[in-house]
Amino acid sequence: MTDATAMIVKVAVLLAAGLLASRLAVRRSAAFRHWLLAATIAGGLATPLVAAVAPHWYQPLPWSALAADAVPPSSPSTAAGEGGVTVVITADGLAPGGESTRESGPDRLAGGLRTLWLAGVLVTALPLVVGLFRLRWLARQAHPVDHPLWLSQAAALCRTFGVRTPVRLLQSPHPALLVTWGWRVPTILLPAGAGEWSAERIRIVLSHELAHVARADWATQLAAEGLRALHWFNPLAWLASRHLRLESEHACDDQVLAQGIDAPDYADHLLALARSLSTARHPSLPAPAMARPSSLEGRVRAMLNHTHDRRPVSPAARGGIAAALLLVTVVVAGLQAQAPLVPVSGTAYDPTGRVLPNVRVVLTHSGDQSRFEVLTDRAGRYSFAAVPAATYTIEARLAGFSDLSESLPVTTAVNRDLLMQVGTLRETITVRTEPPADAGNDVALAERRDQARRRFAELADAAAAKCRDGVPSTAVGGNIFVPRKLVHVAAVYPEALKAANTGGTVTMTAVIGTDGVVRDIQNVRGPHPELSAAAEDAVRQWQFSTTLLNCEPIEVRMTVTTNFVAQ
Repeated sequence: MTDATAMIVKVAVLLAAGLLASRLAVRRSAAFRHWLLAATIAGGLATPLVAAVAPHWYQPLPWSALAADAVPPSSPSTAAGEGGVTVVITADGLAPGGESTRESGPDRLAGGLRTLWLAGVLVTALPLVVGLFRLRWLARQAHPVDHPLWLSQAAALCRTFGVRTPVRLLQSPHPALLVTWGWRVPTILLPAGAGEWSAERIRIVLSHELAHVARADWATQLAAEGLRALHWFNPLAWLASRHLRLESEHACDDQVLAQGIDAPDYADHLLALARSLSTARHPSLPAPAMARPSSLEGRVRAMLNHTHDRRPVSPAARGGIAAALLLVTVVVAGLQAQAPLVPVSGTAYDPTGRVLPNVRVVLTHSGDQSRFEVLTDRAGRYSFAAVPAATYTIEARLAGFSDLSESLPVTTAVNRDLLMQVGTLRETITVRTEPPADAGNDVALAERRDQARRRFAELADAAAAKCRDGVPSTAVGGNIFVPRKLVHVAAVYPEALKAANTGGTVTMTAVIGTDGVVRDIQNVRGPHPELSAAAEDAVRQWQFSTTLLNCEPIEVRMTVTTNFVAQ
């Protein structure tokens, strides 16, 4: 199962748990159920982030068997490391790996599903985006309410509900709009006929709408709409969004009744508003609507039922619900289905195209950091018969060669060949203020160069003898005749810097050619130009024997570190 599918299942599990909990809390207040659903939706939106940081544990979940039939069974020679445990498999126990071919069918299917999902998101989110722009347009068309009765009632109710942000009261020319929206600047949009309402109706309407503002229902509903757009294919997301909107209306009704308004009077005003506002066409807007006909019957029954719990959610209950939903989110987000097991194999080669036995190949899981290790066999082959599908870091190590490390996504059978490069020679030199032996003695340097030429010829003859013994005739590579330094010239400490007790470290890279001569000195870095020049001048005079790989002369990179120590 892919990561996307796993995330879809996790969010669905969270939504199902939240909807079930709200259903079981039928005897609790609407505010309690609304807060429960809001916490569930917040958990659904946060699941991808929580999954990235939550501890993971694997369970054989039912959906993990979807791809199991396509995976060969694990061989006895393969062991899986968990929790960072390293499992080493020797070359004698390796299972032969065959060539794998990339399956284009599943890839095309995954691409088609991604396109379908994105199209569904756009179609579902488009009305939301259009509605937000329509709200802004409606606000520009409306005019502020300046009637003293409206303003005094609004100010008093803001103090009652604890609303500290300024609230805009706007009257629209539209005859059927009564909605509330906004976060930093809450806005209540009244219909065209609101100027003719009685003082009691004004109080009821403002109480209901300011209850939405105090409860931040608009932001909560937008979060639900966003989750529904991302999971448009999941009926649980649509159901959670609908129930959240209904519970917010019930909770606001409860707060209106808590202001001492008689339930039958409130019901009469609500029905009258619904009749007057239903005479015109209602535009689709992402904002709570007080007299929505679809929920009116259930709300009237609830407000006339004196046995209903109408208490607001206490801070302790809010904290308890949030903590419980956070725990459930962490548990569900961290739960991992047992990934399908797939084979990973390949062959290790040197730069001449010959195979490399005894290369240590390591797969490290990018998630739980578990490691799988094998050694290449005599034919240079490595094989992990069955590892969990995931993204790994594959590393290869062999003495005389540079370590190889690269990312390796593993979803289906993988055949990855490894090209190992010859390692870099490293030289570290220490230069002190005392003059080196034979420094400036041209006769001694000439003698060392003559000895180097003779030694170079001897080593070349020895290498040629080994090559005649059959090294080139085999397909097995990795036969490195390492270079030997034949001429070493020490760096001369600059007199001016010696007197000033100035020292430091000079680093550089160079190439030893097939003739043993140092060339292509680059990246010279040091604390002083004279120190860098002295170190570079000395390195240019070094000479090495030819480096052979499978009896073929090759160039070798070298890093040189020269430490100038002032005494």
